[in-house]
Amino acid sequence: MKLVLFVLYVALDVITGCSISGPENETILKSPGDPLHLQCSCADPQSKPETILWIFTNDKYFTDFLYLTEEEKKRYHGRLQMLTTSAPVTTTLLLSNLTEGDQGFYICYMTSGQTSARRFKLIVQEAEPEAGPWMSVWIILIMRLLLVVLMLGGAVLICWRCTKEAHGAAVSTQQQQPGQQQQ
Repeated sequence: MKLVLFVLYVALDVITGCSISGPENETILKSPGDPLHLQCSCADPQSKPETILWIFTNDKYFTDFLYLTEEEKKRYHGRLQMLTTSAPVTTTLLLSNLTEGDQGFYICYMTSGQTSARRFKLIVQEAEPEAGPWMSVWIILIMRLLLVVLMLGGAVLICWRCTKEAHGAAVSTQQQQPGQQQQ
């Protein structure tokens, strides 16, 4: 029955009467646990739609928020609110604590003789970790440590060469002195 209603509303998707303001299609990116706030408004404050529907669909679910099944009531328990105001007519769908199962298409329908629709594509995914200021601090510390190691290595090399030259000079003078006595 719900699928038949959905197909009927899609087939009647001609925007007249209550024209919904805002883009017809919108993509929204959220993280799990985030809240969702979707809104549809009639562009003309004088328009009074006869019917307002919110429908959700994805690969697994098809939900008409006006007629929730027992399973759907459990899934949305304590997380779903729908608000409607008049002049201009505005309907709002609020869904808290998003899960990956909430990902899909949310469609707002307003009918007044003809049907007007607004579609929201919700993508729920974990946010990519950002390279915050702590990352640059670590890079600076590693660069400083590398600089200190290079400086110490240079100092050791200089000391080693000086010691080698001093030892080499002492050996050469010892070799020359016995030869000088022979003259």
